Amino acid sequence: MMRNLLDTLRRWLGLRPASPSFHGGAALPPHKALSAINPSREALLVPRYYLDLLGPRRREALLQVAVGDYVRRGQLLTLPADPAGVAQHAPTSGVVTGLVKYPALGIAGWHTPHLEITADGRDEGEALPPLDWQNADREILLERIALCGISGLGGAGFPTARKLRGAATTLVVNMAECEPYLTCDDVQIREQCPAILSGAAIAARLCGAERVVFGIEDDKPAAIAELRAQLAAQNRPDWTMQVVPARYPSGNSRQLFELLFGLRIPADGHASHYGYLCHNSGTLKAVHDAVVLGEPLIERYTTISGEGVRHPAVLRARIGTPLSALLQQCGGAVGLNRAIIGGPMMGFEQADLRAALTKSANGLLLLPRQETAAEEACIRCAQCADACPMELLPQQLYWYSRADDHQKLRQYRLDDCIECGLCAAVCPSHIPLVQYYRDSKERLREETTKAELAPHARQRHEARQQRL
Repeated sequence: MMRNLLDTLRRWLGLRPASPSFHGGAALPPHKALSAINPSREALLVPRYYLDLLGPRRREALLQVAVGDYVRRGQLLTLPADPAGVAQHAPTSGVVTGLVKYPALGIAGWHTPHLEITADGRDEGEALPPLDWQNADREILLERIALCGISGLGGAGFPTARKLRGAATTLVVNMAECEPYLTCDDVQIREQCPAILSGAAIAARLCGAERVVFGIEDDKPAAIAELRAQLAAQNRPDWTMQVVPARYPSGNSRQLFELLFGLRIPADGHASHYGYLCHNSGTLKAVHDAVVLGEPLIERYTTISGEGVRHPAVLRARIGTPLSALLQQCGGAVGLNRAIIGGPMMGFEQADLRAALTKSANGLLLLPRQETAAEEACIRCAQCADACPMELLPQQLYWYSRADDHQKLRQYRLDDCIECGLCAAVCPSHIPLVQYYRDSKERLREETTKAELAPHARQRHEARQQRL
């Protein structure tokens, strides 16, 4: 009877036994040796840097400098105008030479407001005073992390200080890096493991985590060895490393939780509801730098790779560096290629390489051009359902997306889609399924926003009628 009660409780919580795999997914060709065979190297300074002034909600940041001002490396340039934004800092010393329209990252053909910094070549700067994180007030630590502009470096770009305000019993350090070609986390773990562990300790204190779990894929032997050695030196019984299989998309937090704890988080749930908080390893290195060294986030490990790059590498590149300059420092391009920001599965094509590096851009890939196959009719083969790691029915979602049937899209859990791209990759009819889902999600968001604003509009109308 007790076993039945426990089974019922686990099902109710969404828990299942920890598993070496999850539904769907795929073992993709890694292509990681292209850029991971050598240590990282510091990217050379460039004449001009460009900082995007639009945040994630496309609202302009609040400028803290004016055109003509001299700035030092690490000086505060902007504050976020939106809770989802982060502060930005000068990537090097120089002069603010303009507010210009510049090619945007990820928005084809768009030119958005950018702050132009003309470097003086001296790279002068000063760090903030270090904080004693073990004894400092929690609010002071969170303010420092926010002031230093720390955001998630795994791709989402969510403000780290806001995320750390939540409580959790378990801090999960995501070291999976499951996308093919990307190796910036792998190389950084090998080179900066003590700083990552320091950042994990700070984050654990801030969110109140009693234990820390490091999830890393089994295709990173050197990083695993370094992490194991550093954890042994720390001698913390509540800190553990779990090696998970290299199966895409294990780096997504939902799949990683399933591999580590047997936990499937629904779309309307949050990891914090189950006592978990997940941070990318690079983010925790940035937390260490902000608190212990007083350095804002002005550079990141970035993968420059793909068959179209002459000398693939992992660069420690300053935020705001034009992508073309980073590519040039890796020997330039070879042949006809398509440029992708991020990984080949969840990344996006970038036509204009003048666009500048942002905090959430973890890689620039040049992959051989391929002819886009013509979209054909769905043959109902169900390969997409077999591949979906969220156990959705992509075929049904496709039909309801085409019909713009919002009720059915919600019923078939469109919000659960993590846009991993596997359904489109295995589709024999070459249907761009993810694009259909993204368009439908946008329409659902607009519908939700209108529904939320309707009562306010009605109140304003009624108030106006009373005034009249």
